[in-house]
Amino acid sequence: MARGQTFSIELFILSMSVILILTIFLFALSTINDFKTKVDENDRRNYILTEVSNILLLSKGYPYNWESNLTNNSSISALGIATRRNIINPLKISSLNETDYITLLSLYYYNVSINVTWNGQLHFIGWSNSTAENIAIVRRNCIVNNTLCIFEIEVSK
Repeated sequence: MARGQTFSIELFILSMSVILILTIFLFALSTINDFKTKVDENDRRNYILTEVSNILLLSKGYPYNWESNLTNNSSISALGIATRRNIINPLKISSLNETDYITLLSLYYYNVSINVTWNGQLHFIGWSNSTAENIAIVRRNCIVNNTLCIFEIEVSK
């Protein structure tokens, strides 16, 4: 075999190896970036859930008696269902469905479900979609009428 021909074959093999390595590297980089985007979206959804549950369970809302004047939803500037920290007012739970809570909680791009269970009864607020994907859930214990209850909020896109 001629000396120049051997050099050409080695150069071709080396070139193909470099191209293969670069292709694998770019594919791996793309996959990592997609994973990071999904993780960021999950972190964002969990942060939103935690903040929304804090807003609802740790404050009375404003005005404090918003549940007694539901004819004027525009007067509600902050939602809260607590009478005190983690103690829920049952009237505010039942009134929550009559408000535009999605807008009041700034959750425009999400589907939101709020469930409060006490004495074995589920008090459902919002949507229910058993086929929804990318669901994030926060469950917290609280008190309603001196009874332990479970407050659960779900968000999906």
